[in-house]
Amino acid sequence: MPDLDPLSNPKTARWERRRLEILAVAEAVFGENGLAGARLEEVARRLGMRRPSLLYYFADKDALYDAVFADILDALRSRIEAARSADDPMARMEAIASAWVDFLSRRPWAARILLRQIADELPPRSSSVQTRSEQILASVREEIEEGVELGLFKPIDAGVFATAIAGTSMFWVTAQPVVERSLGFDPLAPESLERFREVLVLLTRQMLGAGDGHSERSRS
Repeated sequence: MPDLDPLSNPKTARWERRRLEILAVAEAVFGENGLAGARLEEVARRLGMRRPSLLYYFADKDALYDAVFADILDALRSRIEAARSADDPMARMEAIASAWVDFLSRRPWAARILLRQIADELPPRSSSVQTRSEQILASVREEIEEGVELGLFKPIDAGVFATAIAGTSMFWVTAQPVVERSLGFDPLAPESLERFREVLVLLTRQMLGAGDGHSERSRS
């Protein structure tokens, strides 16, 4: 019986590996320069390829940017879904908050891209990118709604929660060079990240109403 996995084809596997290499380099270029300032020539130069060869994989700069953005959201969603494995609703929400900082601290250029998308007031991305964003928000909304139904959480809009956690995490990561120069500590050092994670957990509990009577009512 023939192997139906397309990546079992050596040519297809090489194409996919090259595509992932392009996305990784493009993430850094877009993170450094923003969408407007990024150049396909620079992406191609860092990869040791010619611009026409790059266009074989992505039709233009917008297509490449959307692919980078989609890859970021796919990886982030994977972490968030993994965080939803705990039995306790509050533990899941704390893990979701922690997943943001874990992900962005490992991919700081991704943090800059997400932040630039907002700060530069860039137009909405392709429908596939928007769908991925909505899926992440839907996961957060499902967890909040379950906690509210159980009487563990106070009602809060999922967008408000996600914006607070994501915005705090993005700033923490992207401000690293300035903070290190002006305040003398590295926000991305393991001990700094652990302290920041503790802050996110406290923020999560405060936004969801932990400790203000909701948990006690659910057990009465």
